[in-house]
Amino acid sequence: MKDLTKIMSEIVLEAGAKLLSMKSDNLKRISKGLRDFATEADLISQEIIVSKLNENFPESFVLAEEQEFHTISEKSYFVVDPLDGTFNYALGFDTWGVLLSYVKESQPYAGVIYLPEKGVIITGEVGKGAFVNDVPVTLSKIDNIEEAILNIELGSWLSPEVTSRYAVPLINKVLVSRSIGCAAVDFYEMFIGASSACVIILGSKIWDVSAGAAILKESGGVFSTIDGADIVWDTIAMPGVFSSNSLIHKEIINTLNNNSDLQKNN
Repeated sequence: MKDLTKIMSEIVLEAGAKLLSMKSDNLKRISKGLRDFATEADLISQEIIVSKLNENFPESFVLAEEQEFHTISEKSYFVVDPLDGTFNYALGFDTWGVLLSYVKESQPYAGVIYLPEKGVIITGEVGKGAFVNDVPVTLSKIDNIEEAILNIELGSWLSPEVTSRYAVPLINKVLVSRSIGCAAVDFYEMFIGASSACVIILGSKIWDVSAGAAILKESGGVFSTIDGADIVWDTIAMPGVFSSNSLIHKEIINTLNNNSDLQKNN
């Protein structure tokens, strides 16, 4: 395959520039269900990315968030999140980004995360390392969960019962917890060592996490379900997943692993 991450980076840079130029309070919103929407910017960014992928990799399957139908029909494919953190973007915050990954033989192989307003691009590819603006990724050295900063995504998709049973015990154990509403930024903060773990209990999709998983793999971190099992990358909906610097991975699992019925409810 061509210089994979170089081409992927060029593609997300172009999409990100377009998103920056479109950012305003007057964007048309397209409802996706209860408390969920896309904007016209999501659709235009996706059109740019998918078009460029088809141009550069015409034989490859592409799975994109804003497609009408989502199926995974190949073992190797690109995954597109054209605008991660749509709510933040629409509200004028800078915590949003573009995610692009390549899954090879049902495993995350390469990932690019671009945060346009922060001027940050993060890349990783199996065997080629992981970088933040061309500087090697540095994961947190915290090895005690009580000293850890945790990014945990909470929202209306979680019932009060799930929040109290799974999120609260973990939040009460770490030093500080934050909910940003953007997986791209969650991963970025891990890749500069600012946080030690990112937890998404329920509700994530493959386009939210596959780019981060590919980069984390090259960084020496760990990515798994909340009970420590390997992720199966042939489905759209992801189970409760989290990533860490590996030093506190077992401690997080020990906080959550008795709640195996959570996986059945996703």
